Amino acid sequence: MKVRRLSLERFRGVRSGRVLLDGHSLLVGSNSVGKSTVCEALELILGPERMFRRPVVDEHDFYGGCYQPVGEELPEIRLEAVLTGLSPTAERRFGPHLRRWSDETDDFADLEPDSLEQADAGQW
Repeated sequence: MKVRRLSLERFRGVRSGRVLLDGHSLLVGSNSVGKSTVCEALELILGPERMFRRPVVDEHDFYGGCYQPVGEELPEIRLEAVLTGLSPTAERRFGPHLRRWSDETDDFADLEPDSLEQADAGQW
């Protein structure tokens, strides 16, 4: 299994961001640029042990520390990881939710023009 793309919205110090990962990736940067935030997001999505920590998400995980409702609107964190190279067991389990990934565009293959003619293009 490989993480190909990670999208973050209103998580820690990131209002909105997207990280594309291809092959082996190394996060490099000065302090306070988001390296740990990316790792924490991956842990929250993929790390089952994080679910046993209480609370799973705390006030520091919300963008700008805004975790209280504003009027009727509740603050929300959105994290999305696109995974490729799933095991056959995972492919069977998630079958109805799978979409093909295009390495050429770094996006889902069904978003490309003429994607129906290229039914075998990309990877699940």
